[in-house]
Amino acid sequence: MASAQAKGQAAQAAVNRDEANRSAMDAMERGNIEQQQHYRKVSATMGSQRAAMAANGLDISFGSAADLVGDTAMYGQEDAATIAQNTVREARGFEIEAANYSAQGKSAKLAAKGAIVKGVFDMGSSILGGATQYGKLKGSVGGSAQNFGDAYGAIGSRGPA
Repeated sequence: MASAQAKGQAAQAAVNRDEANRSAMDAMERGNIEQQQHYRKVSATMGSQRAAMAANGLDISFGSAADLVGDTAMYGQEDAATIAQNTVREARGFEIEAANYSAQGKSAKLAAKGAIVKGVFDMGSSILGGATQYGKLKGSVGGSAQNFGDAYGAIGSRGPA
């Protein structure tokens, strides 16, 4: 019973480990997509800034106009780095979870083996215990099967014969 339960726990831990690994890969994919979308938004913002300044007759190649576009690019890079860091943290959390499930599965497999070994030892102990009791009983009755039968008969017939 304990062996089957431990094997079931090991199998469930393997399923959980695989799901955590898939979640880590999914987190990385989602993070990469989010980063690409962010870069596109930043690029669109920079394009809008350039167009608006050019429409107002500003030269965007120097001065405050160039600083504004440069600052937008810098903040965009910082935000993209934050997205990347958060993505790695999320994926790492799932990887740690997968490693924990893997260790849990290994532990359950060891418990299953231990339950089997314990069952064998318990069986051997029962056999030895029974043999010891038989030997003591046989020795106390006189050492023969006939005497054992006589003693049992005497115990079993406590009334007039």
